[in-house]
Parts: sequence; C-alpha cells; structure tokens
Amino acid sequence: MKGLLALVPLPAIVVAALFFADTLAGGRVLWPPARVTLADAIALRNAGEAAAQLMDGVDPNAPSVLVDASPRRTPQRILPAEAAVLSGDTRLLDLLARHGARFDEPLLVQLYCQADRVGENEVRSWIEARLGRTADCGQ
Repeated sequence: MKGLLALVPLPAIVVAALFFADTLAGGRVLWPPARVTLADAIALRNAGEAAAQLMDGVDPNAPSVLVDASPRRTPQRILPAEAAVLSGDTRLLDLLARHGARFDEPLLVQLYCQADRVGENEVRSWIEARLGRTADCGQ
C-alpha cells in the first residue's frame, strides 16, 4: 500500500517534465503546428497560429495557398495581406507589418479595392491611413 502511494505523484511529474521539454523545444512538440498556411491562418483569424508561423520564419510577403473547405474549389495562392483583408481584421495587418510585410503603394491600392469590394470599411480606413488618401478603384 505504501509503495502504491509513492506512485501517485508520478503522473504529475511526468506531465511537468513533458511541459518543460516542450517549452525548451519552442512549444511545438506536444502541440505541433496545424497544417495550415500563413494565408489560411490569417483568413481564419487565427492570430496565434499566424504569429507562430511568422516567428518561425515564414515570409509575410510570399503568397501561400488558401485552402477552401469546399471540395469543388481549387486552392488558390494569395498574399497573407490579401487574406487579412478578407478576414476584416486590421490587427492581422498590423501583425504582418510588424513582421516585415511590405506595404508599397501599388499593393495598398490593390488591397484597398479588395476591401472596398467586400465591404471592409475598417480595413479601408487602415489602408487610407498608410496611403494618406483614398484609392481610385476605377469602378
């Protein structure tokens, strides 16, 4: 009986050791990264996964596959910034900017027109602040 009681803290010690090892490995062992691209993570508003990928060195300027859940649609390659516009979350645009995403004038105009088409007024305001003007979408 006394030997059995000595084993009770063993599961807690094992779990603590696993969490310690996971922390040393960057937190990606016990919970490996999801199989999503940066564009997917942003479009799904998964800021945690997007931040983890950016900290792991994923290029915020490189197009990546945005996988649609619909079985008939073919995956398309889009910029993470385009996915952020689709998500309507300016915090994700800020996250991309902090991690080196380039927002030059032609891209900002393209993103502005995309935001205009989908009715994302907050994103349009974010872009206007960077452009210093509204963009002409030629509609």
